[in-house]
Amino acid sequence: MVRSFVREALLAVIALAIWSCSADTPPQDVPQADSTAVVTASDTAQATTLTLQEAALDTFAVRYKVGDVLRYRVTQASEAVQDSSIAQQRSSHVYTKTVRSVNPDGTFTVAMRFDSINVAFTARNRASGATLANKSYASSDSTQRSSAEFTQYNALLGESVDLVIDHRGGIVRVGSVSKIVDQLLKSVGQNPPPGAKEQLTAQVQGAIYGAFHGQEIIPFPAKPLDSTGTWTNAMTTPIAELFTVATTATYKVTSVKKIRDHRIATIDAGVTGRMNVRPLPREAGISVSIDKSSINGSSAALLDVDGGYTISKKNAISMNVTATVRGGQRGERQTVSMSQTMRYEIELLP
Repeated sequence: MVRSFVREALLAVIALAIWSCSADTPPQDVPQADSTAVVTASDTAQATTLTLQEAALDTFAVRYKVGDVLRYRVTQASEAVQDSSIAQQRSSHVYTKTVRSVNPDGTFTVAMRFDSINVAFTARNRASGATLANKSYASSDSTQRSSAEFTQYNALLGESVDLVIDHRGGIVRVGSVSKIVDQLLKSVGQNPPPGAKEQLTAQVQGAIYGAFHGQEIIPFPAKPLDSTGTWTNAMTTPIAELFTVATTATYKVTSVKKIRDHRIATIDAGVTGRMNVRPLPREAGISVSIDKSSINGSSAALLDVDGGYTISKKNAISMNVTATVRGGQRGERQTVSMSQTMRYEIELLP
């Protein structure tokens, strides 16, 4: 029981700590508006290259306008190893962002809606190769769209959730997700424990909308760029009530191109990090220590400097962690080890 609890927490860490393999274009399950993006990745091939000085590049900022529509496709591929099993997952999400308002305080209210979701998951025994689980979901399948087995996906589709975003691209807050949470709780088929709705609300806001937005954006520098075009971004994220993940990412503008009246910056990044244990209350009955952990990753992105939006982004990240758990009813001492590699691509669609 103790081991299982910590393992689930580690899975949450690995899934959410990425900062953040192309798939075929997924079916469009929700009617689409044309994107108002001025430049997409395919436009950059024959563009004129500028120096940082010629590009007059000194700062980045979100510059959305009311009515802007940005439609993205995100494809992800991951492999996780734990104990005697190995799990592989591949997914594709298409979502649309529509700018509702530019607020007096300089923030933006943006409605985010998932249009299609495709997921394939396989787990197998590492030694024998025997299949332990094999599941897939496609939002274009009407049978799966009406199945309670896939409520975690179906509840998201077609629902618009407001994100308030600041001028550096960070989320100030995520709006109501009550319709989604109500569907998720209803699918459980029993009375949820006290506080379950609040916890699930926070998870949906952070682990879904916050995570997808976080994968999309490039964290902008707080100060004007220097002549090297380099900046760092450090953050500590609490995960699953047990851990915090501390990461430091270093970004560098490697080139700037001019396409029509827009400057397009190529930005490369590297990330390193570690995991720490959060203090547990005495009544928890267990103690957890991190024996070793590492996070390493890289990223390559295209940014429309004048529009303030991401055009494309490719990330790769790996995480390894070993934890020791002590306690439980029998005073157990157990070691839990997990590792995961993950790649994802995000592309602005025309």
